[in-house]
This record gives sequence, C-alpha cells and structure tokens, in this order.
Amino acid sequence: MKKLLVIALAIFSTVTVFSNDKIYVSPAQVHIGTEAILINIEGSLYPVRGLFRDAQGLHVLANEVIDQNTFS
Repeated sequence: MKKLLVIALAIFSTVTVFSNDKIYVSPAQVHIGTEAILINIEGSLYPVRGLFRDAQGLHVLANEVIDQNTFS
C-alpha cells in the first residue's frame, strides 16, 4: 500500500491541476524565454501573462492563458 501511495504521489505531482480559475503547474512545466513565459501542458506550450503562488503551489490564471481555443 505504501508503495502504491508513493507512485500515486509521484504521478499527481507532475500533472496539472485545475482549481477554480487557477491552473497549478510544476516548475518543470514553466519555460521563461526572452519574449514570453510559457507553460507546458501535455506537450503543448502556452504563453501566459504571469505566474502566481499560493498555499497550494505555483499557478497561472486560466483566463490569462493566451490561447482562446483552449482556455479563454
């Protein structure tokens, strides 16, 4: 049972979590370029306007993800 819990935690720590209007990301999903901040969601890069942090972790605001076909 303990081994299963460790595996589940490892999987969930790398998965993006959607909560209300926040998209929680891991630092590995964040790419900072010279012209944009990008987040990697399931292999696709999306420009965002900013990164935020709260008690639950690092997140972006869903309505600020710059891809009108996916989030906005």
